[in-house]
Amino acid sequence: MTPRLRGVGTALLVLTLAATGCVAGDGPSVAESPAASAVSDETENAEVGPKGLVGGPQPFDLLRPDDVRLVNAALRKLQERCLAKAGYPEFEQHPVPIGGDVVSGDFARFELVELGPRSEAEARTGGFNPASSLYGPEPFEGLVVHDEAFEGVSDACRREATAAFPAGAVAAADALDELANQFEKELNARLRSDPRSLRLAEERLACLEDAGYHSARSDHLPVVLAVPEMFGVPRGQHVVDVPGDEPTGSGVIEVLTPPQTHYEPHPEEVKFAIADLRCRRSLDYDRRIWEVAVSIEEAIVAEHEATLTELGLRLDEALRYATEILQG
Repeated sequence: MTPRLRGVGTALLVLTLAATGCVAGDGPSVAESPAASAVSDETENAEVGPKGLVGGPQPFDLLRPDDVRLVNAALRKLQERCLAKAGYPEFEQHPVPIGGDVVSGDFARFELVELGPRSEAEARTGGFNPASSLYGPEPFEGLVVHDEAFEGVSDACRREATAAFPAGAVAAADALDELANQFEKELNARLRSDPRSLRLAEERLACLEDAGYHSARSDHLPVVLAVPEMFGVPRGQHVVDVPGDEPTGSGVIEVLTPPQTHYEPHPEEVKFAIADLRCRRSLDYDRRIWEVAVSIEEAIVAEHEATLTELGLRLDEALRYATEILQG
């Protein structure tokens, strides 16, 4: 058995159903876009939204991903110590996630970065998703374990680490993480059916059609998020800046160092990103879809208020132990 253990980049919320049979228009130059006279870059970060800043606090923050991550970090520290005693010191020397480190609460939040770039400068340098890790890995350090006994030892160390906390405390962190998965699915489903978000989607796609970009759509496949692939616009590629090192170590565990890369958008992707940005600005799209998403989140949270309160109290208990472990 050769488990590969690696760091995990942040995954962001995708609010679309895949559209098939998309047809791309040639797309006019940016200067020819009917939205070319839209708002300038200086106004891109207007402070709006029912809960403060667009992109700021939102109801799903009650899932407490930062606190769940803290508990997981303490568990990992104890598990690494246990693995070192069992003959796997590499996990203390090269810390990587070894279970329970991917926090779904990070993904459940409505992320404006998924709507596209916030400025034309971002579009020119990063294409449609300049701040997103969806389209290429972030650098990570990883370990490859060549030992059939490792999985059993790792599971035993996880149990030992969990036992250091009060009964049920770690389960509360896990339950909040599972609830985040449920919330994310519910948010996606409601955004795809809410008349407000569908109306906004139609406005956005109509603006893009006026700019020369056309996608295949149908009434039963509502689109909440426009992405280049829907319009046949090609993506760029990740270019290697620093090659990764060859695996080091021998025998049971190998240490991997990945390449460092940067993203080079395709010229057509840049043109599309700018045209779509100008459409979003002309429609005040980001603020309006943000308000829809936040109102849906509020409804979902209200439906689970008792569960969130109970799990929050148990998580508070886990945090007290986690803080002591991480400081020790």
